[in-house]
Amino acid sequence: MSTCVRRSKPSSRATAGPANAQLANLYPLRVLAGDFEGGFKLGYMVKDLRHAFDLAAEPGVESPLGRAAGARMDEAAERYGTDVDFGSVPRISGW
Repeated sequence: MSTCVRRSKPSSRATAGPANAQLANLYPLRVLAGDFEGGFKLGYMVKDLRHAFDLAAEPGVESPLGRAAGARMDEAAERYGTDVDFGSVPRISGW
């Protein structure tokens, strides 16, 4: 029995649903405008990233980019607290 693999064009936009579309279309505009209020708390983002690291470690997957992002999130959490929106991370770079 053979399997058939469908190939599709790669997409540059998130297509997993309305939540991803909102992030792709609206969120960058908020950050660029300096709006860091409300939304997904940085503390939750840090927690989720830790879970991702734990899952990646089980099969021995390294995640240097994830670790670098985590370090920036930790830095932002130290400066601004964990109750701010995760979009506050760019603020540590002067946004």
